[in-house]
Formats: sequence, structure tokens, C-alpha cells
Amino acid sequence: MLDYDKAGKEKNVLEEAQRDRRRQRETKKLEHIPKFFTMDKLENGEEHWLFNKDNSYWDLRDKGFGSYSDYDTLDRQPPKLNKGSNAEKDEKEEKKEEKKEEKKDDKKKK
Repeated sequence: MLDYDKAGKEKNVLEEAQRDRRRQRETKKLEHIPKFFTMDKLENGEEHWLFNKDNSYWDLRDKGFGSYSDYDTLDRQPPKLNKGSNAEKDEKEEKKEEKKEEKKDDKKKK
């Protein structure tokens, strides 16, 4: 038989844990980095989510998640983008633009 009261309490425990982690991130001024998805841009500039290929949900599920703290850490680094993704190209272009701006600033100072 289904125990809706118990399920509701468990759901509340999980949601409170999520809220607590969010408060911890906000206190430490850490950006939330999704574990299983990466934001990417299409050629038309539209953003969409991609599944991360390394340590995907399915890989971790097959291995067993371990403790919940292993599943959702506050100090997780952003995943590396898939080679050739538009977001990676945009990042390279931004760095080039920053270098150009730095050179212009250096010339103005002289």
C-alpha cells in the first residue's frame, strides 16, 4: 500500500536539503553549476541545454550514486564543453576580443 504521508515527508526533507545547499552557495557567492547539463548556443545565438557526456546521470546511476554529498557538491567545477560546440567558439572569440581591448588600452597609455 502507498504511504503518501511518508512520501510527502521525504519530499520535504529533499527540498529542504536543496534549499540549504542553495543558501550555502549564496552565502559563499558560488554560482550553481548543473552536474548533468551544459548551456550551449546555436549558430543563431539561441541557447539550449546539452547533456554532459562525462559522468552523465546514467553513468553515475549504473555505478551507484554513493552519498548524496558526492552527487551534489558546492565546489564542483563547470564541465568542459564538447569539442566544437558553439559556446566554446564564443568563449574563444571573447578571449580574442579581450586581448584586442587590452592592446588598445596599452596603446592609449603610451
